[in-house]
Amino acid sequence: MGIDASWTTENGEFLQRVLDPRECLSLLANTTWPSLTTSVCVRFIDPYGDVKFNQAQIPLLLAELKESLVGQTDSEITMHLGKVIRMVERSVGEKHTYIEFFGD
Repeated sequence: MGIDASWTTENGEFLQRVLDPRECLSLLANTTWPSLTTSVCVRFIDPYGDVKFNQAQIPLLLAELKESLVGQTDSEITMHLGKVIRMVERSVGEKHTYIEFFGD
């Protein structure tokens, strides 16, 4: 099962969603992100759980997601991660909204 990403309001309303049916984020969460020793945010994205990032955390999350693109050779992962990054970019500075990741 993939890790779906969403931009939500404080009331839980979805503003945008990026579904992960091909398990691109799950692959990153199982292989790449746990090894990032300087990670503040992505290390908490879990294939089996949920995590929510607030506006103070979102710029750090965005930087770490962009860093994950560096050296990425799988075009499917690159395209999917690009969609997530664009959604996160749109959310920066939008008060009372969050970025959430939903695992299994």
